[in-house]
Amino acid sequence: GIRDIGVTGVQTCALPISYAITIADSACDDPPKATIKLNANVCAEIPYGVTVDNIERVSSQMLYFNWYKNGVLLPDTGRIITDTLKIPATNSYKLKIYDNRGCFSYANASVNGQPIPVAGFKADKGAAGYCLGTITTLTDTSRITDNSSLVRTWLLDDGTTGTLPVVTHTYTNAATYAIKLITTSIYGCSDTTIHNIEVHPLPNVLFAIETICDHTTLCANFINSSDAGNSYASVTNAKWGFGVNDTVLLIANPLQTLNHCYTTTGSKKISLTLSNNYGCASTYFDSVKLSRQTVAFNAPNVCLGNKTNFNNLSIAESGIPSYYWDFGDNTTSTETNPQKTYTTSGSYDVTL
Repeated sequence: GIRDIGVTGVQTCALPISYAITIADSACDDPPKATIKLNANVCAEIPYGVTVDNIERVSSQMLYFNWYKNGVLLPDTGRIITDTLKIPATNSYKLKIYDNRGCFSYANASVNGQPIPVAGFKADKGAAGYCLGTITTLTDTSRITDNSSLVRTWLLDDGTTGTLPVVTHTYTNAATYAIKLITTSIYGCSDTTIHNIEVHPLPNVLFAIETICDHTTLCANFINSSDAGNSYASVTNAKWGFGVNDTVLLIANPLQTLNHCYTTTGSKKISLTLSNNYGCASTYFDSVKLSRQTVAFNAPNVCLGNKTNFNNLSIAESGIPSYYWDFGDNTTSTETNPQKTYTTSGSYDVTL
């Protein structure tokens, strides 16, 4: 067999000295053997291990290891070495395993360095953010130098995940969300990127209607109890709708309470749209029914002891009216057309 020969003593002589070396074929019929445990593909610039595996040996013999990388002897002599591929390339390894008899064998393996993707994505609204309830669109812009396919995992920070190149999502709460995208190559090399997006609140719009009953005008107070959505927002403008072709636009004080008068009776659909400093808007609707009431009656003069018939001439344009009569003698009635018998003669001021 092939052996490494070492001379341990050297003597300078005038004459050549010859050494006779006898190598017995049977001495290394059972050399130690091993394989190299190594992934065929690793991610560039990430440390990986090269390991001695599946050792076969004579139990009484000590083992020794020499490592070669791309044909160059390495200083490492252990069972595991750590290496790194700085760029996508190939490294070849050779392991010499031998014992104290000098018996040895070789094992070989190679590894390919694979590129790492660069993760990236963009949001369609960018830094402007999104109004609550609108659709967020996220587009994967990841790349890899060999243009191989990528597997992506989206984590949208509210428990929602995705795997498509473009994902859409509607958030249900106004907040800052940290969007994470993990891109992985076919060899398991991955990269992660995280970007924040803002989901802005909508204004909380609410108002109450208070009609004014003065029998002559058709007016109402609109009591505004709205707010901007949260403490970081502010209302920038308001648009009131008081009915068809009857709209008022307010900017100076969008949260003020308004009084509005109409020229016609009937049901009016009221709307209030508020916008905040993020450009987010919401609308609240209500309605008010307006009508005029004409109050009138007549009654004849009668003789003491006879009934006075009060004839109600009032007109209510809508609803079911109710009546209250004061007969001027500390007596009252809620009938529509009451009758009254006075017990004392005289003149009485009657109110309906």
